[in-house]
Amino acid sequence: MTVKHIIYFILAAAVVFAVVKFYPRKSEIRYPPGELVKNYPVLRKLKKEKKWTKEDFEITAVRRLEMKARVLGKENYSNDDVSDISPCDLAVGWGPLSNQKILDCIEFSQSQRALSWSVKNAVSSDKEIELHSSDMLVIPSSEKIEYALDSVETGNIVYVQGYLVNIKKGCMHWNTSTRWDDLYSEIVWIEKLKIIR
Repeated sequence: MTVKHIIYFILAAAVVFAVVKFYPRKSEIRYPPGELVKNYPVLRKLKKEKKWTKEDFEITAVRRLEMKARVLGKENYSNDDVSDISPCDLAVGWGPLSNQKILDCIEFSQSQRALSWSVKNAVSSDKEIELHSSDMLVIPSSEKIEYALDSVETGNIVYVQGYLVNIKKGCMHWNTSTRWDDLYSEIVWIEKLKIIR
């Protein structure tokens, strides 16, 4: 390797470092104060059992789901036990948790398939946050849905149709929550995903 090659290499590395370090990330989508999503997600019991497989996972539908929600956060995963079928978690909110004024006082974080938060002011209780949010472990039903998930950003208003599901692989199994008032994740098989705004 000549001195010229070494200089080119150092310059290229410096450019990459500068882009990663200083290029501004796309900021969260913001809105004027006010609730953007008024209604709770709709869950319907199934008339008969539905089962199928994907990537060696057995999937059992538990409830039919239809929802409109504001995206509070998105966390990608690539090397945990379910990342083969679930590339990310979406944290979503509705009612007061779709209101920019309320959200400006809450800081959300996602890690290890869980959602946590800290409240800056006493504008919202933990119970209210639990009742109006969900950390969804999402399973795209197709490549089209997977591509759509790639486009989802914090702040988007999304429409989702699909199922709450339990999943099993070998001796490991994960059961979805079917309630909005607990701290467990909903496991969502997404059949339709639309970014409304």
